[in-house]
Amino acid sequence: MLGVDSVEISDLLANVEKYYEAYLMQESFIAELKEIFSSLTTEDELEIDQKAPPRYTWYEKPIHLAALEIFKAGRYEVTLDELRSKESTPHSLIFYLAKNVTFDHLTESKASLDAFKLTYPATEALLYNSQAIGYHMMSMNDLVAEGTHKAFLKAVQIDPSVASCKTFSRLILTAHSSGDSKFLDDYSAALKGPHQALRQRKHARFFYFALSTAYAAAGKKLSRTDAANILIDTLGMYADNEDPEQALKRGITDWQTKVKEVKS
Repeated sequence: MLGVDSVEISDLLANVEKYYEAYLMQESFIAELKEIFSSLTTEDELEIDQKAPPRYTWYEKPIHLAALEIFKAGRYEVTLDELRSKESTPHSLIFYLAKNVTFDHLTESKASLDAFKLTYPATEALLYNSQAIGYHMMSMNDLVAEGTHKAFLKAVQIDPSVASCKTFSRLILTAHSSGDSKFLDDYSAALKGPHQALRQRKHARFFYFALSTAYAAAGKKLSRTDAANILIDTLGMYADNEDPEQALKRGITDWQTKVKEVKS
């Protein structure tokens, strides 16, 4: 079974196409969740507001706790101690969920849906974490923990609700009180979402990050040849480019810097 502390290289390589398919389903998964929950009654919505922590609060907690909520709702056999004992990362949890959890199982009955509806904010938080890695090679939780202006603007591009986190709400308050128009203008621009240049290679960026961290956990370094074999040959990325290997090489030069920034 795939460990949630890190994605083992052998498992990742053996199941990379399945994980890629699961990754590509994230946006449709979020849309499907929103469609289901748009039909909830007022009483249901009130129950979620009263019992389920808001989405942004999950960015201030250990990320494995969000996954635990999903497992509990589906009555899967996983314990808090089991998850707490591991240093979980958003991409390894996404892979773990893709391998062990099915959406149909979570919503197959009224009882299941009643339990699952309270995990809606946690589920969205986990998926937005994964999207943040695709765009910025940092999770939402890591961006919140960093707490800088730069991190805030990156996080807001992915999920505007992150502005309610304590660290970031103080940044906004300080900007208003000091008349920092530059920061407030940047904040307004960030609310429009990631710019086009970031959108173009978010899938490759996510999987390069996942591969790099998996290799690093095993005490190895991801070579450009290995990256090309997986991203280009196996997953078919860069098929729209005349020279896929050169395009990937340019991306890796930039991505290696970002991975180093995350580790430092």
